[in-house]
Amino acid sequence: MNCLVKKLSLLLATFTVLLFGFFITAHANQAFAHTLSGNVSDSSGTDIVGAVVDVIDTTTNNNVGNDTTDGFGNYSIEVSSGTYDIEVTPPGGSGFDSAIAPSRTISGDTVVNFIFAPAGSVALSGHIYDPLGNPLQDVEVELQGTNGNVANTDSSGAYSVTVASGTYTIKISSPTYDTLSNAPLNYRFTANNYSLTENTALDITLPAKKVTVHVQDTNTNPIEQVRVETSQFEQQTYTFGGINFTGFSHYNSGPTPFTNYFRFYLFRWRQGLWRFRDSCRGASLLYFSGRSGKRPPQT
Repeated sequence: MNCLVKKLSLLLATFTVLLFGFFITAHANQAFAHTLSGNVSDSSGTDIVGAVVDVIDTTTNNNVGNDTTDGFGNYSIEVSSGTYDIEVTPPGGSGFDSAIAPSRTISGDTVVNFIFAPAGSVALSGHIYDPLGNPLQDVEVELQGTNGNVANTDSSGAYSVTVASGTYTIKISSPTYDTLSNAPLNYRFTANNYSLTENTALDITLPAKKVTVHVQDTNTNPIEQVRVETSQFEQQTYTFGGINFTGFSHYNSGPTPFTNYFRFYLFRWRQGLWRFRDSCRGASLLYFSGRSGKRPPQT
């Protein structure tokens, strides 16, 4: 009997240890739920081996993880949800300056790539995405100032602008009359007096919402030759990577015979109301706050 009790006690103790170990593992996996990864290269696309990537918590200033780029310039770090400065130190003797992705909020698996400019220069690089996470091509990214420079995003939404270290105005402008992407037809962001002193990675996802407008008479018949446009060009404040931008979006459909249906994107309007109007007739169609989940008033 005593032998049986001892065996049962031993089994119970073993089960408790295994259960406790499972709890610790599950808790650890929950704490480090996301993978931060990416590539470090120079402006010609050559991978940089041996660069050290550190993840700094912006609240505590603690280093929560680091990695060294492998033979392909890649790194991977497990992190929990939060906002971080991701800092990259180039290998000794490489001649490159450091790089940073400031105030990057991570809530899922995230890819952040870094581009090192040639010695004596710095690069602003990153990607621009629509609200659905798709890359936007031909968006113009300009650094305005003495010896400024400009670049356009490629098919992957990537851009890289190389300049001398200094203070610049960052201007991001929509492609000319882009009707195919899930983005506002016309938009612009501007950040004034930005001090660019090291290679900086800045990814932007447009803060836009889809708007659908039907134009009809009181008998629900489509009204022909309607041109729908928005009235506001007022600047709103948006923050990307800890950088404050002012920006606006605008829509103008042009004449559209035999249709009363319009689908487009606008930035969220935090103050006041959007006013949509028929510019052919000069008539206001409706007022709409543009807030997610809010229905426009009936007209």
